[in-house]
Amino acid sequence: MGDGDGDASNGPDDRTYAGRSLSAAYDLVGNEVRAAILLALSRTHGGQGEPPVVPFSDLRSRVDVETDSSQFNYHLQRLVGTFVEDRSAGDAQLVDGFVDTEPDGYALRPEGSLFTRSLRASIAGETTTPSGVASPLSCHYCDATVELTYRNAIFALQCPDCEFLYEYDLVPPGILHGPDDHSEGVGRGSAVVDDGADDEHPRRREPLRTAPRRTETAVGEDATPSGEDDAHPDATGAATADGVDPRAVYERAATYLRERRRSFAGGVCPTCGGGTTTATVDAADSAYPRTDRRELFVNRSCVHCGDRNYLRLGELLQRQSAVVAFCHETGLELDDTPPWELAWLVTDTGVTVDDGEPWRAHLAIERDGDRLVVAVDDAGDVVETRRS
Repeated sequence: MGDGDGDASNGPDDRTYAGRSLSAAYDLVGNEVRAAILLALSRTHGGQGEPPVVPFSDLRSRVDVETDSSQFNYHLQRLVGTFVEDRSAGDAQLVDGFVDTEPDGYALRPEGSLFTRSLRASIAGETTTPSGVASPLSCHYCDATVELTYRNAIFALQCPDCEFLYEYDLVPPGILHGPDDHSEGVGRGSAVVDDGADDEHPRRREPLRTAPRRTETAVGEDATPSGEDDAHPDATGAATADGVDPRAVYERAATYLRERRRSFAGGVCPTCGGGTTTATVDAADSAYPRTDRRELFVNRSCVHCGDRNYLRLGELLQRQSAVVAFCHETGLELDDTPPWELAWLVTDTGVTVDDGEPWRAHLAIERDGDRLVVAVDDAGDVVETRRS
C-alpha cells in the first residue's frame, strides 16, 4: 500500500500488541466493557474511509453496556496503546499525510482493526445456510451434479453419486452475503434481515455468470466450454428464503479459496503472514473419502499461528510461472475460472508419483493438444518442466 515515502514512525511510543503474550492479549479483551468498546469503534468505521475519531462521550453512548463514566474510562484506557489510540495524547500510530491527525478522541489502532475484523469475519448472524444444493459443477468422474453445503464455517462440495469430495475447508460466513447484504445485527447475534428492497435502499443483486460445463481427459485436458449449463436447472442462482444465493456463494468461495491456496502454495500463511513448513502426505494416510482416486497431498503448516492446508499438487503449482504461462498461452485465465472446474487442479487424474530415489511427483496438464509436465521433489520444489 502506498509508495513507501510516508513516515511510518509512531513517535515516542512504538508499542504493539504483537509484543504481548497470548494470555495477556486474551485477558485484555476478555471483559464485556472492553469488548463492547472495540466493537463500537469497529462499527463506527463501517469499512469505508479512514478510521473515524470518536469523542469520549460519543463513544460511551455507542457502547451498550451499563457502566459509570469512571469505570468506562478505566476500561478504555486499558485498551489505549494496544488496540485503541487516543489522538489527544499524541500516541497515534499514523502515516503522515494519510490520516487527519487534528481531531481529538479515540480510534482503532491498526492492531485493533485486525482484531475486530477477524472477529466480525467469523460471525454471520442467524442466516439459513445452503445444504446439499445443486452447484454449477459437474463431477469430473461421473458427471453427476456436485452438491454444495455450508455449515459451521465449513464450505463443502461433494458428488452425491461417487462421493468424491472436491472441497472441504474453513471459509468465513461472509461468503453468504453480497456487498448489499448487511445489517447492524451482524456481530451481535441478532438475525440478518434481508427483505428484498425498499424505496430508500433498493436491493441490487450481484451479476452472476453461468459456469460453463467442462469435460476433461484422464490427464486433465479442458474441453471447449459448452456455454450455459443446461444440465443444472437447480443451480441458477435462485436465492433461499432469507436471500442466500447458492451460485453467488459458490463463486465467492472460489475466489476466497483460490487466494488462500495460492498464499499457502507460496509458503506464506494467509491468516498471519508467517512462514510455512512442507510435508508430502500419502493419500491413503488422509481422512478424505475416495482415497483410491487420490495420489498425495502437500501439507503446508504455519509455524506461527498453526493454520494449515492440504494442497493438491495442481494447487501447489498453479502459481508456478511455467503453469501460468502455459494456461495463458492456451486461452485459460486461472483468475476467471472456479478452481473446481479444472480437473488437473482439484483431482489427481494428471498426477503420477515415482517412489524411487530421488522421490518425484509429476503433474501433467493438457490443453488443445499442448502438454505441460511439471515435476516436484519431496519438499514441493519444482525440479523439472517439460512441454510438448
